[in-house]
Amino acid sequence: MRQDRYTPGKAHQIDSLKEKFEALLVYISKQGGWLVSVPGNPDMRFQTLAGSALPGLLRDAGYTVTETGTSSRILPHVVRQELTTNRDGELVALTEGSTRAVKVVIINAGIAAVIEYDLSEPPAAQVPGRRIATRVSS
Repeated sequence: MRQDRYTPGKAHQIDSLKEKFEALLVYISKQGGWLVSVPGNPDMRFQTLAGSALPGLLRDAGYTVTETGTSSRILPHVVRQELTTNRDGELVALTEGSTRAVKVVIINAGIAAVIEYDLSEPPAAQVPGRRIATRVSS
């Protein structure tokens, strides 16, 4: 039997999945996380830095959130260098515990550990009125 036949309503289902994905993407990004799933895929995965409140917020909204492990991301603000000047006026790194005034702060990209989670959508009737991914308004 052919699997590529047109099924009425299937395009609407795909559009609905994409809208939900877009709403989750916006919400998770605003909370400092990263949605790393393929758009429209019902099996969703996201990442956060350790200590993020995002997994709890998603659980409160009725989603099933399961920690799956750790990974690494390159972030633009991980490495922070504080410099001061020596007697010759040259910039030098501050030593730990130094009381000298910081003259320059340099922030660079670096590798940060992140926690990965699986995210499953709850049944629509489970948590009425507390859904994050409902509809994206233009």
